[in-house]
Amino acid sequence: MRRDISTLKQVVSDGRGVSDNQTPQRPERKDSPLRSLEHVAGVSLEGLSLQMLTNPLTLGIAAGLFVGKQVGVFLPLWVGLKARWFSMPDGANLLMLYGTAIATGIGFTMSFFIGSLAYQDLDPALADAMKLGVLGGSLLSLLLAILVLRVSTFKRFSAPPSATTV
Repeated sequence: MRRDISTLKQVVSDGRGVSDNQTPQRPERKDSPLRSLEHVAGVSLEGLSLQMLTNPLTLGIAAGLFVGKQVGVFLPLWVGLKARWFSMPDGANLLMLYGTAIATGIGFTMSFFIGSLAYQDLDPALADAMKLGVLGGSLLSLLLAILVLRVSTFKRFSAPPSATTV
């Protein structure tokens, strides 16, 4: 640990970083979080219309992330539990397991990568529809996962501790 700190100080004092007398300054953010998301995702949300959101490609990709991930993760786990190939972890319940399966639908990186490979030489409108589908499916998965996991843990953490006799 001591060696890592001295190496860091050397890098900082060499002029490759910030000197000991300076504190790093964050650049001012003039963009909104949505603008940052547009930049990262590479799809402009300007001119977003109902037609773009109801494009079959957009809906198919969103459904694949939202429904497909739930089924693909939860179903084998449920079958394994019923077949007694493994058991549920202590303190966990089936709703927690389902909430975790829903959360697997939050998938930007590989979805964008595969989508960009599939649609790179086609119409840019299809690439935008793909990106909107990924964003929509991920957002739906995030919101439902939060709801289900909150409900699944509510009873467990809100119950008063059992009274013990002395």
